[in-house]
Amino acid sequence: QETLDQQQQRKLHQLHQLLAQPLRLFLRMEQLDTQSRLDHLTGVGNRAFFDESLPRAIQQNQRCPDGLTLALLDLDHFKQVNDTWGHPVGDLVLSRFAQLLQGCIRGTDQAFRLGGDEFALLLQPAEPEAWRPVWLRLQHMLMIHKELSTFSVGCSLGAASWQSGVDVHSLYEAADAHLYARKKAGKAGLLD
Repeated sequence: QETLDQQQQRKLHQLHQLLAQPLRLFLRMEQLDTQSRLDHLTGVGNRAFFDESLPRAIQQNQRCPDGLTLALLDLDHFKQVNDTWGHPVGDLVLSRFAQLLQGCIRGTDQAFRLGGDEFALLLQPAEPEAWRPVWLRLQHMLMIHKELSTFSVGCSLGAASWQSGVDVHSLYEAADAHLYARKKAGKAGLLD
């Protein structure tokens, strides 16, 4: 083994000093970039990341149409949880729901918290009815989840499947309309 002389050791130390700071800075920037995309409370994607991801998913499907479904969800009776138990419990409910939601989707799908008790899923690749198995898994998990079932937390889901020529706004509006139609039907006892 060859050892370094003092001049070589000094040079190596100088190079280390030059490279260490930019490397630390780069790693910190990567960390901040990741944090800027995640909802701080739930750990799923935030609204800004959703607004970036949905157009990208549509562009991807325009190039290689393997299916894209947007699902919008909101928690039922969430205001009552906050009003009865307080915001710390409400935060716990949101966090647990997000964990449950991530457990109900595949690795190719994405979950987002849009704000308050509103969430979104990008399911891809996906058939038009890809939201149904997610919905069934989610309903089952909500019933057996110890904390969420204690607070009688449920959720409503509406979805729309992307088709050629449909833009971001139209896809979102279609999923939102489906969400509210299902909420209305659910209140009337007609939910499919």
